[in-house]
Amino acid sequence: MMSLISLQIFPFQIQSRGIKCLENDDRIFYRHKKMASQNKASLSEDINLELQAKLIEQQQLEREAIELQEFINNLQHRAAELRMLSSSARRSRGVRDRGETMSLEEEIEKNMQELEKIREKREVLTQAIYLLSSKD
Repeated sequence: MMSLISLQIFPFQIQSRGIKCLENDDRIFYRHKKMASQNKASLSEDINLELQAKLIEQQQLEREAIELQEFINNLQHRAAELRMLSSSARRSRGVRDRGETMSLEEEIEKNMQELEKIREKREVLTQAIYLLSSKD
């Protein structure tokens, strides 16, 4: 009687080589195969969406890097002119007080560090994009 109950709960029979389903072998295999293909399609779709997001993020970082590089170049090009500005001209430029602001060199250094961080992010994104695109 114990084997009858276990047979009703688990319709599997243990053989010497493994487990064999007692009923609906083909239907269970087909259902498993169908679920696997759906999971694969879903995974592929997820990978494509992630890839698109990474590409968009990479483009935004590229634009940010270009703008920052142009700003740094402009600061370096106009360094002499900016150093000669009077304090009132500095204030009109949006700089509050000399004690609270960075020197031109400090500002350039800060922006160079930010540019380096952007470049590092772009490298990581490029590697992620490569890995995601090779999964297709």
